[in-house]
Amino acid sequence: MSKMDVIGDTCKDRRIDYSLIDKINKQYETKARKAKLKAKLAKKKETQNQEKEKAEQNPANDINYIKTPDELRNITGNYSLHKGIYLIDFEIHVPNGCGLILEPGVEFYFTKTAGITCRGRFEAKGKSGLEVLLTAKDKQDGWNNLYLKGGAEAILDYAGFSYGKGRVDKDGDISGGAVLLESEKGLKPGITINHSCFENNSNVDCGGAIYNYKGDVIIKEDNIFKNNSNVDCGGAIYNYHGNVRIKENNRFEKNSAESKGGAIYNIQGDIRIKENNRFENNSADFGGVIYNEREDIRIDKNNKFENNSANEKGGVIYISMGHVEINENNRFEHNSAGDYSGAIHNYLGKLKIDLSKNIFKNNTPNDISEV
Repeated sequence: MSKMDVIGDTCKDRRIDYSLIDKINKQYETKARKAKLKAKLAKKKETQNQEKEKAEQNPANDINYIKTPDELRNITGNYSLHKGIYLIDFEIHVPNGCGLILEPGVEFYFTKTAGITCRGRFEAKGKSGLEVLLTAKDKQDGWNNLYLKGGAEAILDYAGFSYGKGRVDKDGDISGGAVLLESEKGLKPGITINHSCFENNSNVDCGGAIYNYKGDVIIKEDNIFKNNSNVDCGGAIYNYHGNVRIKENNRFEKNSAESKGGAIYNIQGDIRIKENNRFENNSADFGGVIYNEREDIRIDKNNKFENNSANEKGGVIYISMGHVEINENNRFEHNSAGDYSGAIHNYLGKLKIDLSKNIFKNNTPNDISEV
């Protein structure tokens, strides 16, 4: 046998099985395709989750809006708007002697610089299940507010105000996250609120939900003020030389101010809190619920103040040279202050209360302190 024959036999023995290689290559290709598909699906799911999260944060982006009527840009007489969802990207003006009526089911989504300025009459006439909604297209940007000037009058029934950021007031401050009332030339604005909700409104100065300058605010029944806040005073309501009446079965929850009056700040104004109202989990540095400066507050009966807090003094009420009268069967429970006066702190003011007719329980570090 020749040397070449031996080499030939050896080469035959070492012949490559290409079918096996093809099989292995196909297996690798299949795995690669599957991995690529898996990565693509994972990326798609991540994108969908991001879009879903964004939509949840700003559901208004996916709304099919009805064309905004031209009449809203130039209101004359009394104008009624029927049920629908509207994008408002301009300031609506309601002149003196004119009116804007929002019928049940109207929803306004405002852009950042849009809102309503009213010198006439504004009505949000919702009903249970068909509330009127005023909110922001973008929650982070917010919207201006309902601005009631001079002798303007507003009536809210089954209405919701949310994500308002306020606007510049007469003093150059950004005030009134949802509603700003401002007296003008001796004319006094007013608002009546019933079965309505103010939630997640805020601003950097005064009145997270409502700023009232020399106006009349009547909060009737079954209203909710929740998660409203600001950097200065009055997490929910700032009342300056005005009148506020809080009647029955209203709730103030989780409102906050970094400085004074987690729910209400009252300076030289008059406030009456009637009965069966609840104030819970409100907070501020001074006066977790109420900060009263140089004027009168009267709290009637069967109101409950629970789990409110102040970083400094007055877990519920801080009185600064003002007068507070508390009548009967009001409950102050589980309120706290970082310094002292878990319930009420009185600084050079007048506090009229019969302790035997009201309930103080588990307030820390103590119930009442007077200076």
